Amino acid sequence: MPSKGKSEWNKTYYAKNCEDICYKKKLQFKEAKTISCPCAEFSRYKDTTSSRNTHFKTLTHRVWEREKDVFKFMGQCGHSQEKAKEFIAERYRKKMTRTKQDQLIQLNKIVKECIAALENKGKPKPKPKPEPLNVVLEETPTEECERHIPPSAAFDPMSLALPSNE
Repeated sequence: MPSKGKSEWNKTYYAKNCEDICYKKKLQFKEAKTISCPCAEFSRYKDTTSSRNTHFKTLTHRVWEREKDVFKFMGQCGHSQEKAKEFIAERYRKKMTRTKQDQLIQLNKIVKECIAALENKGKPKPKPKPEPLNVVLEETPTEECERHIPPSAAFDPMSLALPSNE
């Protein structure tokens, strides 16, 4: 590399070889085979790193992956795939999810709930404490026992009030 800065060298190199670089990239893209993804009916991408990564970042693909995760976790909890599909559809209906972003949010919540359920599955449930029995003590007649009235309670503040004019 010449003594010029790297950015200066890159600038001149790409200016000289721009057509050749673009031609090679286009040829590489054309030669790459097209892959059909099962996440949607018409989803396809070219077998290049950038196209693959771009496709995997789409909401459609991310929702499809999350649904697979939900099926896996609900299967571990003892539910069938059909029941999981019904559960997801019911959650979408209840939460009124209209966009793929809303669906992804709900699926993430379902996955968190499934993980929490799996973590708590092995733990024994705490036994409820038995309620104490109501024990009725013998009542003593009020005549026999005197109630203790503290001296401050014997004071009547109304006695200090001015007499009414009747």
